[in-house]
Amino acid sequence: MKCYPRLIICLLLGLLSCGSHLRADEREETTTSAVFLLRSCMQMSRDGESIRLLRALRQLKDPDLTPIFEELAQNPNPILKIHGVLGLAECDPQHKLDLLRIAGIKQAGLQAQVVSAAMDSDLLSDDEAIQLINWPGLDIGVRVLVATQLINHDKFDKPEILEEASHSDNLARRGFALMLQAHLGNTKALQRLDELHTIDDPERDHIREMLLRSALRYDLQSMGPWAMHIATEPGVGSRLGVLAMKAAMRFKIPEAQAVWQQQYASTSDVAQQMRLALLVLREAQTLSPKLFDPLIASDQVLLRNVGKAGRAIAAREQIADNVISLVGMANPHPIVTLWALQYAQFEASDDNATAILLALVLSFENAGERARSRLLEDAITAAHVLLDKYPEDARILLKPILENKQTDLLLLQGLWLAMIRSGSPEVLPLLDGLEPRSDITIRHLTLLIKARHGVVLSRNQLRELALVVRGGGVRDDALRVQAGWAYLKITRQTEDAITRVLSD
Repeated sequence: MKCYPRLIICLLLGLLSCGSHLRADEREETTTSAVFLLRSCMQMSRDGESIRLLRALRQLKDPDLTPIFEELAQNPNPILKIHGVLGLAECDPQHKLDLLRIAGIKQAGLQAQVVSAAMDSDLLSDDEAIQLINWPGLDIGVRVLVATQLINHDKFDKPEILEEASHSDNLARRGFALMLQAHLGNTKALQRLDELHTIDDPERDHIREMLLRSALRYDLQSMGPWAMHIATEPGVGSRLGVLAMKAAMRFKIPEAQAVWQQQYASTSDVAQQMRLALLVLREAQTLSPKLFDPLIASDQVLLRNVGKAGRAIAAREQIADNVISLVGMANPHPIVTLWALQYAQFEASDDNATAILLALVLSFENAGERARSRLLEDAITAAHVLLDKYPEDARILLKPILENKQTDLLLLQGLWLAMIRSGSPEVLPLLDGLEPRSDITIRHLTLLIKARHGVVLSRNQLRELALVVRGGGVRDDALRVQAGWAYLKITRQTEDAITRVLSD
């Protein structure tokens, strides 16, 4: 979802002029353009553009695209293979992974990448994880990876897998297995894991960082004391130390808050103070409200607002008001707006989440000129989350912004882009009753939304959609590939087009 703000602005402004006269062979030209775009998804490019096209294609989750993802799943390129396997699962009505294909991948590293990507995309069910972990010949590293999901869901019954991995020559794998064993109550594994603190290995800190991130990702509460040891270790690097303190706080080690207070009080470096402030802001739900008093007392406006937002979350009162004040600053810190997006998406109550997401949408227009370009992508993402997670609220909250003739054109275009990214059924009702916009970008994006949601297009609308496919409208190829597929479906050419794509 994430992309560079300048590219977003170029996407929204990057239009070519188009004439009203269409050639007699426009159908074949459009089909050829659509085939070319589909073919571009299947070829790695140095600039990574093909990955953007693949993500746009996967977003459609259309079973008719199965032959393309089937071909990608057999590609020797690991990145294309991963997208192929995931695309097949997303196109499947029941979102089932092809476990036989995964088990048949010969390279253990690639196997692990595919499984990890499937887990990140919530495409690996527990039943599938059980089948996979029992697959004969499956690499031990992949088994340990799958074990994390089953352990989190209290469905793991293969301790021998962790025992084998805990004696691996691979230090990272050994440490990961020991961490899982310790989480399951194995005291000897915890003692062996403590040995990582003292070993003489150049990769020691890198591995400890990886283990801390894994402990946070899988919520391994028993790793709190182990993290606290690193946070208070003499000479520990700033990055590793802050991460370890984050884990210690997340896993509710009481001493962690006192260590944070000491570190914050002992530095006058604003950058380090900001790092420490962001740390406690992210963990505010488990912390004491009083911990934020030093931030609120700061003479730095940003630190004060971070402190107020953190204290509100810790005290569970006036959360939305204080977070909105934080993101509504003229030049909010980019990490702060990213935090607010994640907090609203994953942690806030429904009422607080919708209020914060709306504030992030509106923050684009309220921000100073210097911050507006990077805030546009945050506004688009916030609208996307609103549409996907709170579709009925999104219609109520976003409709006035879309109807307001004073709304900044870039923000309007961004909201239309959010509607394209969203699979919400509320997208079409959101468009109902809106006055036609003269802006060609909005007109083209509206056509794409309607085409993707199965609205019957008039002959003139279909011609304009065809123009977008041929590159006479929106320049962004990720949108053009979606427009191309919509055009092929409307004109009933999908099978012939896929045959042409795969025959090259």
